[in-house]
Amino acid sequence: MNARTPAEVLREARRRDSREKRARVLATLEQMLERGDTITAASVAHAAKVSTWLVYAPGIREHLEKARRQQTHTSLATSGRVDSVGVASLRTDLELA
Repeated sequence: MNARTPAEVLREARRRDSREKRARVLATLEQMLERGDTITAASVAHAAKVSTWLVYAPGIREHLEKARRQQTHTSLATSGRVDSVGVASLRTDLELA
């Protein structure tokens, strides 16, 4: 009989929980991209019901950054222009400087 120690059981439970949460974050990112939701670390964490720390963790952060780049590229391609509020804000800052 090869009984597992309590530490081994706990370690496996934590690994399983981590895998499930990471999968949930990745699925949430895909859903948010499809819906056109604004993607931020906080919004993804909230929607996936995980900590913001997890969204910044190695292996997940890369997916977040890729989704944000994709979203920015898509929004610029569809609008054909830079956000006018951003440009107006920059012009005001330059004039004030």
